[in-house]
Amino acid sequence: MEIVAYEPALAEGVTEGLNRVTAGLPHGYPRRPDHVAAELEGRASDRERRSALRDDHAWVALDGGEVVGFVHGAVKDPCEEAGPCGALRFLLYEPGRRAAGQALLDAVEAWFAEHALPEVIAFHQNHVPSYYHLPHSYLSDRLNHVHALLEYNGYARCAGEVYYDWPDFEVPETGPPPVAAELQCEVQERRAERPGFALFAFQGETRIAQCWFVSCGETAPGTEAEDWCLTTWLHIETARQGRRLGMYMLYRALREMRGLGFRHAAISTSLVNYRAQLFYANCGYRTSDWTYGLTKSLGQARS
Repeated sequence: MEIVAYEPALAEGVTEGLNRVTAGLPHGYPRRPDHVAAELEGRASDRERRSALRDDHAWVALDGGEVVGFVHGAVKDPCEEAGPCGALRFLLYEPGRRAAGQALLDAVEAWFAEHALPEVIAFHQNHVPSYYHLPHSYLSDRLNHVHALLEYNGYARCAGEVYYDWPDFEVPETGPPPVAAELQCEVQERRAERPGFALFAFQGETRIAQCWFVSCGETAPGTEAEDWCLTTWLHIETARQGRRLGMYMLYRALREMRGLGFRHAAISTSLVNYRAQLFYANCGYRTSDWTYGLTKSLGQARS
């Protein structure tokens, strides 16, 4: 086995390995080599998910010419709360190939050390590449062999996002909103086959509620992901909460998404947002995945 720096000629093998290991994950849709290559080479068009990142580097584990794992890192520039740190954007290795996973982790941590980065943030939702999972995700607990390797090497969980799915969703007739409001719909052409969508509620000039959707096809074009819509933002002004406006907005927007051709719905929230979790679980969604971000101070010894 050898660890080599990623180069474009390896994109197809990396993508095959990625699709093989993530095939059984929730929303583990097959990715295309050009999509994966764009992220690995720092050419991703989704700038929001690459916020404050630079110097993307990746390494690949090869065994007899076959890709058995890869790691993707970058430098996260300083922000108001903290200085620069290492961003371990993604790490994957074949189950049972622990030595490959360890060698890849050693390679990216050595690169972080060369840049004098005191801390590593792994699988942060703002940094994970779009070739993995849905927006807002951290590391899926279905990749338990990757979790185990990171935690063995001194990483600790620091954040998380829980996902809910509603296959073949059907919502009731919504009627008028439960509070006096004027509704505004906005269909947004994006990269996927089907558009994004936003629903707003106004009282006069004041926006009191909003609900945003995108197609999951944006992360995996041309796959069954095109049939799934993801709620990326649902917000009700504090003074209007507790009056069933949130459920109304969600159901009304889902009816619009059904009209746009979507069959299935997904949504997510923070691991500690228990109010939202209770709300989604009682709207028709069911838990599909738990994802976690991890962090480590470089130089920390293994347990």
